[in-house]
Amino acid sequence: MPYQLMKSVDREIWIKITGQITPRDFQECQSLVELGAERFQQAKVLIVLDDFQGWSKAEDWMNTTFLPDSEIAKLAIVGDRQWEEEIFLFAGKPMRTTEMRFFSTDQLEEAKTWLGQ
Repeated sequence: MPYQLMKSVDREIWIKITGQITPRDFQECQSLVELGAERFQQAKVLIVLDDFQGWSKAEDWMNTTFLPDSEIAKLAIVGDRQWEEEIFLFAGKPMRTTEMRFFSTDQLEEAKTWLGQ
């Protein structure tokens, strides 16, 4: 399993993603966020990319849906800067109202602080 729930307290949900993610993994991660949003109105999400290797080549990506902005207050992504542009394209950053910010791997504490504000 390339993802792991690291924390789900208050409004914050932290998920670590390792390796290559599949459409099913992505939907399961979104389900975790959705549960948090149901409990707290909106979730603040931290994604930690650990040895991230991108997205699988599965055809199922065409059927992928994304949570609405109303369920995610903030999204902090921590990982290798090489993924920043692709992650934001995947997440649809220019078309969303959710606050999103990318942090390099050495800025985990800064990401946590930003998410908590």
